[in-house]
Amino acid sequence: MSTPNFFLVGAPKAGTTSLFHYMEQHPEIGVSAIKEPCYFAPEVPVNPHTDAHRQTWETYIRLFDAAGDRRAIGEGSVAYLASLGAARAIHARVPHAKILMMLRDPADRLFAHYSAARASSVTQAPFADWITEQQRVEAARDRAGTVWGPIWAGRYATHLIRFRDVFSDAQIHVAFFDEFITHPQDVLRAIFLFLGVDADVTVDFSERRNVTTAARWPALAALRQPMGSALRQMLPSGVFERARAMSRKPHRLEPSPRDRDMAIALYRDEITALASATGRDLSAWLEP
Repeated sequence: MSTPNFFLVGAPKAGTTSLFHYMEQHPEIGVSAIKEPCYFAPEVPVNPHTDAHRQTWETYIRLFDAAGDRRAIGEGSVAYLASLGAARAIHARVPHAKILMMLRDPADRLFAHYSAARASSVTQAPFADWITEQQRVEAARDRAGTVWGPIWAGRYATHLIRFRDVFSDAQIHVAFFDEFITHPQDVLRAIFLFLGVDADVTVDFSERRNVTTAARWPALAALRQPMGSALRQMLPSGVFERARAMSRKPHRLEPSPRDRDMAIALYRDEITALASATGRDLSAWLEP
């Protein structure tokens, strides 16, 4: 029975879905059938299909059945990075685990989360109002001892310390989103070396995953939405997915200078602490 020995723990909106896809191309790497089972972060709500796999340890490790005896076996639940209990829970089950983080400028990452919320019609509020609402919601969760959310997720230094409390530095690898975008092969090579697999395997980078999209024809989407479940049942899955893909287009809002300043203010101390903890020059993250 295969069990995981590495965990891609985040951050959300930092390219982890594409990274997970690239990693699974490696013949020595096996990945879970579901990218984000969130077994070690039970406080984070998931869909019923995923929840079925985190009921017990036995149901969880069945996700790795196809991994066989590959050298590196892992999953990619980005909720683990910010979870108050995930680091210790992972260590309790897999003390030898390797922890992989992909970190993105937290102000950019937060605005990307907001952009996705706008694209999916979760909110139509201005960025400042959305921030205020998220702070209110996260504060309520914090009082209940189960804090999670888009602002909390970007407090990287705090989260890194939590993982360093239970895992050695040799067990933690921190990669950076900007380098992943500009030099993906170099970033993958470093990750492969960290995982102890062949670092010279060629990876196809042509497809990006989990790119934020919006309806190409909003009026038509509004008409189709009530019939979505029925269409999914009526049409072959491949036909439905192709039609859905054609109806979407890439979507990205750009923050105003005021929006970026607001986001940087949330993370200024965390950025400074992360730079000290990793020895990286992160001054660009503090630029307007």
